Amino acid sequence: MPDPTLHTDIKRWRTEILPSLRVSPRCRHADLLPEAWAPGERARELRVALREGMFYVRLRTMTKNRIVTVLDRYPEQTAQLKKLGDLFGKAGRVQLAQVNVSQIDRIQIDRGLAFIGDIDVQIKQSETRIRAMTKARAGRRTYRCRRSSLTASHWQTRA
Repeated sequence: MPDPTLHTDIKRWRTEILPSLRVSPRCRHADLLPEAWAPGERARELRVALREGMFYVRLRTMTKNRIVTVLDRYPEQTAQLKKLGDLFGKAGRVQLAQVNVSQIDRIQIDRGLAFIGDIDVQIKQSETRIRAMTKARAGRRTYRCRRSSLTASHWQTRA
């Protein structure tokens, strides 16, 4: 419980804490406290599917960052790659295959690119599953992303 003698807590104490201490026992005796809400089975399944998709996107981003870290060791040779719009698109992958790097770095780049290809398949499957789940819920709330980064707090519902 905050200390009411501190200047920063006085307003909060007066506006939030004291009224809640007065109202709470009255509400408990009158059975006016709201019940906890738990989402339904379908909503929980959709959240699990969304969480899986976000996991794969984070994993792909992590792998791309590892490849970029390897390329940062060769600034002269990768100066041309920086001009490309998408380093991991078709044209970017052709350029990545032509960069002259050490043997161990070549192995890391090639394995990373193969792993990104596998992750892309999983992301597409996850998106298909989510689309099917939201179509099955016609007339109910669907979920969409309101920002480009995919974290749990960025998913919102719309009617």
